[in-house]
Amino acid sequence: MASDRWSVLRKKEGPSGIFSTDRLLTSRRGRYLFALILPLCWIALIGLSLLSPTTLADSPPSEAGNDPPNLILFLVDDLGWQDVSVPLGPEVTEFNRRYRTVHLEQLAAEGMRFTSAYASAPVCTPTRTSILTGQDPGRSQITYWILHRDKDTSRSHPQIAAPPWRLNGLSAEDETLPKLLKSVGYHTIHAGKAHFGAHDTSGADPENLGFDVNIAGHASGGPGSFRGTDHFSVAGREGKLGSRTTVWDVPGLEKYHGEEIFLTEAITRETITAMEEAVATGSPFYLSFCPYAVHTPIMANEKKLPAYSQLHRKEAAYATMIETVDDALGQILATLDRLGVADKTLIIFSSDNGGLSAHGRGGPRHTHNAPLRSGKGSAYEGGTRVPTVVRWPGIVAAGSTSHTPIISQDFFATLLAAAGAKSGREQEIDAVDLSPTLRGKNQELDKRSLVWHQPHQWGASGPGIEPFTSIRRGHDKLIFFHAKRRFELYDLAADLGETNDLARKEPELVLSLAEEMARWFDDTGAQLSLNRATGAPIEGPLVAARVWVSTSPPHFTDWRIRSVSSEETSAEAAAHAIDGDPTTIWHTKYRGGSQEHPHQITIDLGRAISILGVRYLPRPGGGNGTVAQYRVATSLDGQTFTTAAEGSFQGMKAKPGERSIPFDQPQQTRFLRFIALSEVNGRPWASAAELGILTE
Repeated sequence: MASDRWSVLRKKEGPSGIFSTDRLLTSRRGRYLFALILPLCWIALIGLSLLSPTTLADSPPSEAGNDPPNLILFLVDDLGWQDVSVPLGPEVTEFNRRYRTVHLEQLAAEGMRFTSAYASAPVCTPTRTSILTGQDPGRSQITYWILHRDKDTSRSHPQIAAPPWRLNGLSAEDETLPKLLKSVGYHTIHAGKAHFGAHDTSGADPENLGFDVNIAGHASGGPGSFRGTDHFSVAGREGKLGSRTTVWDVPGLEKYHGEEIFLTEAITRETITAMEEAVATGSPFYLSFCPYAVHTPIMANEKKLPAYSQLHRKEAAYATMIETVDDALGQILATLDRLGVADKTLIIFSSDNGGLSAHGRGGPRHTHNAPLRSGKGSAYEGGTRVPTVVRWPGIVAAGSTSHTPIISQDFFATLLAAAGAKSGREQEIDAVDLSPTLRGKNQELDKRSLVWHQPHQWGASGPGIEPFTSIRRGHDKLIFFHAKRRFELYDLAADLGETNDLARKEPELVLSLAEEMARWFDDTGAQLSLNRATGAPIEGPLVAARVWVSTSPPHFTDWRIRSVSSEETSAEAAAHAIDGDPTTIWHTKYRGGSQEHPHQITIDLGRAISILGVRYLPRPGGGNGTVAQYRVATSLDGQTFTTAAEGSFQGMKAKPGERSIPFDQPQQTRFLRFIALSEVNGRPWASAAELGILTE
C-alpha cells in the first residue's frame, strides 16, 4: 500500500539487509572485510565533513539521506504585501512598523523571503485552486470566487459579461495536490478556509479532494463571525444567536460554541491535535493551514486591542487579526519543535491575494498596500503581490532573500518535488518547481512571463478593479482592460507604485507584450470577456493592441473631427470614431430618414505627419453600417484632398473585424478623410468603432 512506502524502505535497511554488521562478523572473511572497510568508512566520513553546507543543501532530500519532509502550506486569507513586520520592499514602511508578526520574522530569519511573490489571482478561489492543481486560473477556467452551485458570483458590468467559467470550482474527479501526496504515503490535513468548490457540489468538502482530515473547511470564503460566543455564525454576530443559519456559518467547531475564543485560535488548537496524531503514525504529513483571517468581517481579538489604541478602530481590529494569525504560526512552529520534526519540515507562508483596501477598512481607500497601488480585486500590484517566506532546514539558507518573481501555482510543483511525487498530466501544468531557487541557484525565472486573468467585475470599485488580463515579463508589466480594450504599461523596477503609464510612449513594447499575451491565450484556452451587446468574445489582446496603438500615437489627444456627413445623436457621434474606445461607435443618421452613400468623416490630426495607411474597425460584431467599399483621401490644408486609397473590404460580412488600408506610398498629411461608399448589407448607413493610422 502507498501509505506503507516509507516504512518498507526503512525495513530494507534493517538487520537482514546486506549492510548488517552481524553477518559481516560471523566468518573469517567477514572479519577481514570489516577490518578493510572500517578505515575506508573513516576516510569517507572525514571527506563528508569537509563538504560545505551548501554542497549538501544542493542535493535533493533523498540524495542527502533524508526521509521525505513534512510539508506545511500556511496560506493567509487577504493578507497584503505590507500587512507584516517583515520588510519586503526597498525600505521599511509605516505598515511594517504597525503590525506585529514576530513569528514570521523568525521564519524569515531561518529561511528565504521573496520580494516579488504573487498570488495567482486578485481574489481567493482561483489562487487556492491553482495551488491544488498546478494550473493557471486561465487554464483551469476557475477565474473567480465561488459560492452556490451553478451561480455566477460576478458583478454585472454595463459593456461586457463573464465567459462561461467553471463557476462550481473543483470537483472530486480533479487531480489535486493532496491526492498526489497521499499516493506516496503522506497523511493530509486541511485546516480553515477551503473555498475550493461550490456548496452542494463534491468540491465543497476538502475530504473529497484528497484531504484525510478537514478542520472547519467548506465552500464559503468568509466566516459568519470570528467569535466563539457567536458560534462563528452570522446570527450570533447580529446578536440573534440561533435565529437562523447561513452559508457563512463555520462548520465543525461546535465544541467551541459559547467560548471566549477567536476563530483562528480554535482552528489552531484543532490543527495542533491533528499534527500530533499525524506524527504519531510515522508517516510524513502535509498540512494546509488556511485561517479565515484576515478576511471580512473585520473583527477585533479583544485580548490584543490595547496594543493598537493609537489606530483607527477598524484598523486596530485588523491589526489584532494579523497578530492572532502570527500567533498561530508561532504555535505551529513550537509544535514542530516539541515533536522533534522541525528540521524535517518544509514551510511555505503566503497569501491568496492582495490586501483589502477598496472597502471595509479605516482611512483612505486604496492606500493600505502602499507603495503598491490599489488592493484586492485589482489588476495593479496591490491586488496580487503578496508576502511569502519559505523555511526548509538544510536546503534554504537562513536569512536569505530572493527577488525572483514567483506565483502561487508554483507551490504545487515545489511541494510535489519535495515529496518525490509527480502529476499524471504534466503537459497541463503551469507550475514551476522552485527547489533550485530555494537552494540558492539561479533558476532564471525572471525570464519567464507571469500572467493574471480575471474576466469578471469584482463587487467593489476602485483603481484597476475591472475585467482584465495582465502580463509581467522581466520588469515590464502590461495590463489589458477588457471593457474599453485599453492598455497600460509600467516599468516595475522604476515605478513599483504604477504611477507612470508608458503605454503611449512605448507602443512597440505594448505590441510585443500583447503578442505574448495572445500566445498565452492560445496555449491555455483562457476565456475572454463577452461583448454584452453581441454575446461574442471581445477582441483578443493582440488585435486590440494593434487598434489601440494605431489610434493612440503620442499626438492622439490632438485629433479632432473636422467634419462629418451625419451622425446619430451624441451616443453615436463622430467623435467616438477617434476616442480609443472600440466599444463606442460613430453611426450616420438613421432616425427620421437617412442619407444615401457616400458618407464621409474628416479627421484633423493636429499637425502634418507621414502615414502609411489607415485602419478601420467596424462596430463590435459587425452589423448595421459596417463599411464594404471605401475611399481614403489626404490633405495638408484641409481644402484640397487627394485620393490615397480606394477599394473594398474582403470577407467583412462573414468575419467582421479590424482591416488595414495600406497606401501605395507614404503620405504627408494633416487632414484625413474616410469615405464610405457602400455597406455590407446594402443599407444606406455607415459606422465605425475606431479609425486609426498606420505609421513608421
